[in-house]
Amino acid sequence: MVAFCWKGVPLTRVGGRAAVLRDCRGFTRRAVALRERSLPGRCSAQKRLGRLQLQVGTRQLRVFISTGEVSGDMHGAALAKSLRKQATERAGESRLLLRGVGGPSMREAGVELYADTLSISSIGIFEAVRFVLPAFLAYEKAKKELLEDPPDVAVLIDYIGPNAAIASWFREFLPGVPVIYYIGPQQWIWESDGNPAPRLLDYFPVLRECCRCLVAIFPLEAEFYRQRLLKLGALNGSPEIVYVGHPILDLVKPTSQQAARAKLAWSSSDRAYVAVMLASREQEVGALLPATARAALAIEKTMSKRHPSKRIYFVVPVAREEFTDRIRRLLIEQGVPADRITQHAHGPGGLESETLFHLVPRTQSRLVLAAADLAICKSGTVNLEAAALGVPQIVLYRLSKTSAFLIRRVFRMRLPYVSAVNVVSLDRPIVPELLQENLTTDRIYEEAMALLENRDGCADRMREAYQSEVLPRLRLTAGESRTGAGLCG
Repeated sequence: MVAFCWKGVPLTRVGGRAAVLRDCRGFTRRAVALRERSLPGRCSAQKRLGRLQLQVGTRQLRVFISTGEVSGDMHGAALAKSLRKQATERAGESRLLLRGVGGPSMREAGVELYADTLSISSIGIFEAVRFVLPAFLAYEKAKKELLEDPPDVAVLIDYIGPNAAIASWFREFLPGVPVIYYIGPQQWIWESDGNPAPRLLDYFPVLRECCRCLVAIFPLEAEFYRQRLLKLGALNGSPEIVYVGHPILDLVKPTSQQAARAKLAWSSSDRAYVAVMLASREQEVGALLPATARAALAIEKTMSKRHPSKRIYFVVPVAREEFTDRIRRLLIEQGVPADRITQHAHGPGGLESETLFHLVPRTQSRLVLAAADLAICKSGTVNLEAAALGVPQIVLYRLSKTSAFLIRRVFRMRLPYVSAVNVVSLDRPIVPELLQENLTTDRIYEEAMALLENRDGCADRMREAYQSEVLPRLRLTAGESRTGAGLCG
């Protein structure tokens, strides 16, 4: 059989409809609509990634994964591949069934999707309103399937609003299913100024009541949740807080700029490349790309004067094919000639001399980033990818005026930083952040030219800070174990 264990003890489920279950800690709970089945046995080996561990036997293991957005889809795919590798090594792939809600990367990794959530993800409060109904319908479909064939374990990745709701649903309708929260809410950042998060945005009660394990990827995040449990006098209770280091260090393999350009068939002589990493959500395309396009035209003009022998290219990885037409239209509206926008459906390839903006598929995004002299990024996991690859970057972030008003005036939240690179330490800004009113064409132009020309060594200092201040804080120390705690600890 294939089984999950908690703290080395098997999770056993016995009974039929409305069965009373007993978990490994001896608490009784009532489950609804569960098929009769039992999962006895002991764990045999451990593998770090969400602290999941497989025991091989004769039955199929069912894992439910829930996430949204491009970064969550990436982490979900990595988890799926890791589990499949374990299952193949120990029992054969047919013994593992992965289902969930997510995106194309998870589907490619072998996850059977109940719904694609990448098309209904957003940032901000007001922006999310139009996605409420599609998200509700997507998760209602998933809940129906889950009741008919309950999973053995549920792994929720980031995507806090919908995932907090599904965690509560599991507790009510499938309480025998252990829930793991992998990459929890950013409440530790919201409360970094010492003030508690607004009640509406306080997700800790849900995590405490509904989850067996919270897998943290930042050291400050793990410490924050441990302190919250300690205040409640429940440090040894649920959920177990486990720090595993940031998964981006496992996913991003060191690649030199020269090697990446060789793979992309890009020339390295007398050319500069800017990776425009803004196109993962539809709203980000509209909020961030226009000012970036205008800045790109100004940067090219300046570069042609100061460095007449050097050409500059802006390369845009497109997260979803349906964004392509809108991106082209926005670029043209900002003054980029249509004949200076090129696209390769299967990869970047060589760039034409007159190209200014080049659109490539999402599968090439990490290679494009590694090959770039500069990255203009949205806020998110891509900031840490750029840091891991040693690429100087500018971070852009803009919400609608309504959402910004609600956050500032109603919830009275003051975030110290929005980019993951700056958030890692909270000590000082390592990369420039252009937020809301400060996100202008002029500011993007100024920051980009400074980094491209390495004025006063600013690009070199940023690369040094990546290595000395950022990446070390994403790794586990020698005394910490990646396999000693959490689910299957």
